[in-house]
Amino acid sequence: RRLAIRAAEPSDASLVARIAAMVFALEKPLRSLVNDAFRGKDSYGVLRSAVFWAALLKFLLRLRRISAREGLKAYVVEALAPTIRKLPQVRRKLDKEMAGQMANFRMKFSQELTEPRTTMPIEGMPEEDILQLMAKRKALDTKHWKAGKITGAVYHGEEKHYDFISQVFGKWGFANPLHPGIHPALRQMDSEVVQMIINMYNGGPECCGAFTTGGTESILMAIKAYRDWARAEKGITDPNIVICNSAHAAFDKAGKYFNVFVKHARTNDAMEIDLKHMKSLIDGNTIAIVGSCCQYSHGTIDPIEDMAK
Repeated sequence: RRLAIRAAEPSDASLVARIAAMVFALEKPLRSLVNDAFRGKDSYGVLRSAVFWAALLKFLLRLRRISAREGLKAYVVEALAPTIRKLPQVRRKLDKEMAGQMANFRMKFSQELTEPRTTMPIEGMPEEDILQLMAKRKALDTKHWKAGKITGAVYHGEEKHYDFISQVFGKWGFANPLHPGIHPALRQMDSEVVQMIINMYNGGPECCGAFTTGGTESILMAIKAYRDWARAEKGITDPNIVICNSAHAAFDKAGKYFNVFVKHARTNDAMEIDLKHMKSLIDGNTIAIVGSCCQYSHGTIDPIEDMAK
């Protein structure tokens, strides 16, 4: 409604009228200029030249885009890969390798099963039997990480705290955060945690936040936010991000989901991002650079302050 009212204002109407008058005033001399330039020329020849130069310009722009992203060599290899994979000798080699990998997966994942089943039971199980089965499966799922020999994956603070958190989660097992109007307490806790994080990072009154369900979704939402901001504020329609080879795989997933090209910088001898290589990958379409603290693969910390410079 506000836009409709503004369109009806005299100042806007007069501006449109002035722009239209300027366009009409330029049309006549432009027409004369074009007609004089092509007078006596073969019409088909003019059309053919126009099509040729348009196609050439499109090809050069495409080549420039490829060179600025993956590079011509990588592009050619990726383009030829599907055809090469169809060659009989290559296909046999790939099928053999795939069969071996699948056999290893099946052997590994078929171990440590508890009462496996693949069909819906005709009759329901007694609650006591279900709890006993869950106890067995919990013991199986905790034995590999309780010794503290696992990097990442599970984060906990001893058994007592573990049980306490489970009690709290259980109280909201059937709540739906998508309907804050019927869950006022859940809405309050959500907003309180978000505000705590905003204050931790010295955010102002215009800052906001949203809960996600884990690290991968958090990364996805961050890249989507960067993409949308760059498009709205900077007019960037072909965005890219620069990450280190050791960065979390979710950044590559985000690139696939949101059509953001991902450039990979090398690591140095300390398994940190190579700053010189990173800098060479940044261009006018770069919407974000990614540093890890600590990085997923080796636990080293990228030089965040140097990257920010």
